[in-house]
Amino acid sequence: MNPGRRIPARVVSLVALVGLLIVPTAAQAAPETNWPQGLAEAIRAALAADGLIEPQAFATLQQAKLTASDGRSYDNFGLYVAVSGNTALVGAPQANVGGYVYVGAAYVFVRSGTTWSQQAKLTASDGATGDVFGHGVALDGDTALIGAPGADIGLLSNAGAAYVFVRSGTTWSQQAKLTASDAAPGDWFGYSVALDGNTALIGADTASLPGKTSAGAAYIFSRSGTTWTQQAKLTASDAAAWDHFGYAVALDNYTAVIGAYQGDKGETADTGAAYVFVPGATTWIQQAKLTASDAAAYDWFGASVAVSGDTALVGAPFADAGGKSTAGAAYVFTRSGTTWSEQAKLTASDASVDDQFGGAVAISTATALVGARAADVGGQVDFGVAYVFTRSDSTWSEETRFTASDTTASDFFGIAVALDGTTALVGASAADVGGQPDTGAAYAFVLLPERLLNGSMEDDTDADKVPDFWKIKSPSGKSKRKCDNPTEGKYYAHLGACAVVLRSTGAKEVLQQTYTPAGGGLAGDAYTLSLWTSGKSIPASATARAVVQFAYADGTKGKFTLSLPVGTYAYQQLSFGVTAAKAYTSVKVKIEYAASGGKLYVDDVSLAQTN
Repeated sequence: MNPGRRIPARVVSLVALVGLLIVPTAAQAAPETNWPQGLAEAIRAALAADGLIEPQAFATLQQAKLTASDGRSYDNFGLYVAVSGNTALVGAPQANVGGYVYVGAAYVFVRSGTTWSQQAKLTASDGATGDVFGHGVALDGDTALIGAPGADIGLLSNAGAAYVFVRSGTTWSQQAKLTASDAAPGDWFGYSVALDGNTALIGADTASLPGKTSAGAAYIFSRSGTTWTQQAKLTASDAAAWDHFGYAVALDNYTAVIGAYQGDKGETADTGAAYVFVPGATTWIQQAKLTASDAAAYDWFGASVAVSGDTALVGAPFADAGGKSTAGAAYVFTRSGTTWSEQAKLTASDASVDDQFGGAVAISTATALVGARAADVGGQVDFGVAYVFTRSDSTWSEETRFTASDTTASDFFGIAVALDGTTALVGASAADVGGQPDTGAAYAFVLLPERLLNGSMEDDTDADKVPDFWKIKSPSGKSKRKCDNPTEGKYYAHLGACAVVLRSTGAKEVLQQTYTPAGGGLAGDAYTLSLWTSGKSIPASATARAVVQFAYADGTKGKFTLSLPVGTYAYQQLSFGVTAAKAYTSVKVKIEYAASGGKLYVDDVSLAQTN
């Protein structure tokens, strides 16, 4: 179950009733909290029936960390990302090329099975200092579109350009250089780019219109054969100075969405807006102007945009959420006929001040990916977090939140996001690589069916210090769920606010949950167990391990284990894959700890089914 989702009253009543029936007696030597047989499954079914969880929630499994083969300090690799099928494109706009600074580059990575490798480094044929090629990237199949908003066009300084590259086999070559027909100095054409088939959409957010400085514009180009031509120049029907229309762009199936993050709403400054354009009889026409129903000054609605079919997603990274300043939000809009309406406002379940949730957004059908690059984690500033939301009917719910396995403070994980089907790509442009500051990285994840509930340890309906759906066996009586207390400087969780702390005085302490697939499981079913652990003074002689155990239909068991680190260490992600050898009735996940002291912190436990 996801933190932030409320449990139905009938389920709470059921839990309360069971709590009354299970009364510890004086004869019980060791405290043990159990979910009675079948109760977890009953609650799981009730939650699904009420639409509070999906039968198959998502788990995020990190597949690869992508870095440039020739990365250097301050390249900002990962500032922009795109993904299409088994190909990823990552911009590094501050990369030096040929001894010239801030020329910029973009890198192509391809996936074979579960392995990602660099296929190419793309640079402009006429790249020059300050072009920042790679500032915007887009990808569709074998075609890449890359912005270079700082490029000079003749004597027009920073007019900007965008470059098209195509792949033949494994070789990429430049097909075209695109520039605006009315290019002017300082337009920054190419600041944002989007691509769908043979259509390109390119933003120039500082382009001026008559009497309207930096009102912004966007341009449509179309390809015929190998030739690209400008088809239209798009501007807002109510354009005003400093709107920055074109700061963010998105394109899908002849629907263009263009953000103007500094657009005013009435007398309210910089609330932001987004505009929808579609092809008309002879040119593209504005179909709608999108604004937030609760727009406020300086929300920057439109700083990021995404579109998939009849659904648009618009980020407002400086919107307040839950009374928390600049926590950020993202808004979902849907189209019926030619009419657009707001369907949902998405916010993080663990929103905090200045997270900037919504600074980057992506959408694929009914799944949304939202970055919060400035989110703090465990007291680490600007760590960054990404969130996955899914839609059921017209209701959106947070499925999971995640970070990379090696994210640290000030990495800005989530500054860029991309999503295609079940593949997610997240940029961390300020990540240090090989000791080089702000080289940047990008991380590839796959979205898989999650088989555990409340792996984040956030929910504890009956306040018994045992996470809902989990069981804790604690001979010491000291193992329990604990939540952060920032005012006292106490942090327990990896993400969110809560984790389980296992403490042992010699006997084995166990945190466990069982997944029972409807109708049983089959031989060959594969899972990946992933968990985040941290240690405090764990003795070298301790037994600390994660266990996945199949209960086979023939009465036997299949057990797989992973040893956990000892000593004192910060949170780290550990994972391993298992495969059922036979038909099975259930899968049990256990984290075991036995030692003469020390503490094992456990959070964000996931059992993802990988086939």
